[in-house]
Amino acid sequence: MVVFAPSPQTNDTSAYRLISLGHVVRFLEEHLRSHWDVFAHAQFKDPALGFLATIEKARRERGQGQEPI
Repeated sequence: MVVFAPSPQTNDTSAYRLISLGHVVRFLEEHLRSHWDVFAHAQFKDPALGFLATIEKARRERGQGQEPI
């Protein structure tokens, strides 16, 4: 069994594999960053992934010297 949670509720995690939500977010951000040449032109139906893509786009615009709105 795999559990996605912010942190374990107990120290005994032998019955399941815990994947922290922070790890999931870091993985998705790195994947978007690594493959931005493809994702920059994509439209996302999933709101969470779309939000992460919007954040990545904003970071890239800020890195090019554009002022944030």
